[in-house]
Amino acid sequence: MKPDYGFFVEPWSLKGTATNYAAVFATIGVALLVASIAVRSKASERPTLSPVISAGIGVAAVVIAAAFADSSKTIGIS
Repeated sequence: MKPDYGFFVEPWSLKGTATNYAAVFATIGVALLVASIAVRSKASERPTLSPVISAGIGVAAVVIAAAFADSSKTIGIS
């Protein structure tokens, strides 16, 4: 016997990792993990290294956004 409610479960379980969302969430997760390790390290307390860590986190956010951005969905300011 095949249950009628199977169509609710199958798309999420079978195609959940085959979408772009899986890559986006995995990339953001890795970036947050690396950023939290960098911020919590003793080296982040040095005055010369803390701006480098902050700039690296900002650059990583921009790179992730640019990698997954869809140019057809952007709104220009004019």
